Amino acid sequence: MSFFNELQRRNVLRVAAAYIVASWLIIQVVETLFPVFGLADAAIRVVVIVLAIRHTQKRLSNESLLVFGAQKRT
Repeated sequence: MSFFNELQRRNVLRVAAAYIVASWLIIQVVETLFPVFGLADAAIRVVVIVLAIRHTQKRLSNESLLVFGAQKRT
């Protein structure tokens, strides 16, 4: 089984796509509402950075489970 097929079997691609769409939606709302409340552009940058870091941490933890053949505990 190829790596790509394994990602599809575990729904990694579907979850990644959903996370990207949700992040995009959050960024759109933040860019619209933050200026209304007088928050600076730096606050918008913080939200984007936090979403990017969270996505990277989530991806790395899932990849490490794949590499070591472990199953995620719930």
